[in-house]
Amino acid sequence: MNLSSIIKIREKVDREKALRQSFSPYSPPIAVDDEEFKFLVILINLTVPRKKIDDLLDAKHAEELWRNDVHLNKCLSEASWYHSHNLKYPDPRVSHQVYRGVTPSLYPDVLTSANLPCSFEWSNNSTMVNIAKLFSSEFLWNGNLTTLGLLLVKRQSLWLDLLISLGVKQDTLDLIISFLSDELGKQKIPTVSGLLKAVTVCYGRSTCRNNPNR
Repeated sequence: MNLSSIIKIREKVDREKALRQSFSPYSPPIAVDDEEFKFLVILINLTVPRKKIDDLLDAKHAEELWRNDVHLNKCLSEASWYHSHNLKYPDPRVSHQVYRGVTPSLYPDVLTSANLPCSFEWSNNSTMVNIAKLFSSEFLWNGNLTTLGLLLVKRQSLWLDLLISLGVKQDTLDLIISFLSDELGKQKIPTVSGLLKAVTVCYGRSTCRNNPNR
């Protein structure tokens, strides 16, 4: 599925449903090639509650949001909760912990996160889930899996020009890029707690878990 085909859905109700499903974390990333402007319109409209926006393709509403520095700062602040490894598994009670590490070395016949594409996910207060989507939602562009945050850090000119055309001031854009470059470049190691399982190993027919706090 690509964004172009979803936008062509004539019935507004069906189109809105399809768009929201496509940008949900449980859905495969969609390709946005040739629809980059409309993608940015949809992406920021998704950061507000559903009851406040009845058409995700409303460009005027999107431009108001892109010009709103307060709203952009709220979205940007959630970047500090981007992680490379989900610490809520296997215990969802883990909170206020972020692990953002470098990709480990790839070894033959060893399955680790090195075998997967490097990406950042988000986990924090569920009330912030909408505004966290702006810079962390994954999509396909030019055949590559990426996010708006990563494209801005790389200073992709097409995306920078589109944001300017949507009303983002140059100095605001520079601040966003600077913040994301600094934040996403940081490694973050969590504070060890009793809820974090450090090591799980096979022991006979069962498993043994070792927690450094115990």
